[in-house]
Amino acid sequence: MIVPRKLHVETPLAKAMFKLMQELEERLGLTTEVDVYLAGGMAAHLYTCSRSTSDIDAEFSRFLPVPQDLVIEFESEDGQCQVLYFDTNYNSRFTLMHSDYQHDAQPVTAYNGYFKVFTLAPIDLALSKVARLSPIDKQDIARLAAAGFVSSPDLQQRADEALVSYIVNPVMLEHNIRDAVEVVKEAETAIKVDATASSLDIGAI
Repeated sequence: MIVPRKLHVETPLAKAMFKLMQELEERLGLTTEVDVYLAGGMAAHLYTCSRSTSDIDAEFSRFLPVPQDLVIEFESEDGQCQVLYFDTNYNSRFTLMHSDYQHDAQPVTAYNGYFKVFTLAPIDLALSKVARLSPIDKQDIARLAAAGFVSSPDLQQRADEALVSYIVNPVMLEHNIRDAVEVVKEAETAIKVDATASSLDIGAI
């Protein structure tokens, strides 16, 4: 069972995302509901609030012609002017996804409109970063683990289950999976070290 997590929906970036979605609804003239599944940096931001992004990786439940010129500007928390837009090249098929990723996605209830917004569950967000596993992907995985959202056994199990239905030769992903699990293990070790240090400090008082 995927446990719902608190989402950071009051940040300038999150509010800008909601505004962008509202503008997209208006541009498309939506009159029926469409599911939206968030991945990438935006999903990582909603969970950890330690990640910024200028583009939104979003999967829609039906085809939508997202305008290329749909861009908004907003002021970040540090007062900088930033832009936000949809990555129209995003495709979940290019990543490693578990067959239940939509079923287990977490609702983003702060948004009200025709878009019914979900964000990938933390375990699936981490898994979606395995195929590319760039330095920023590793950083996102580490932050999710440090926040207690992802464990190394769960990530390994989710990856093993996802590989069963992966259409490309899974051998190419095995190295990345091992690396991703190792990133989580390192974060788990850091958490234990910090917890031990804190207990020692309390005992010394």
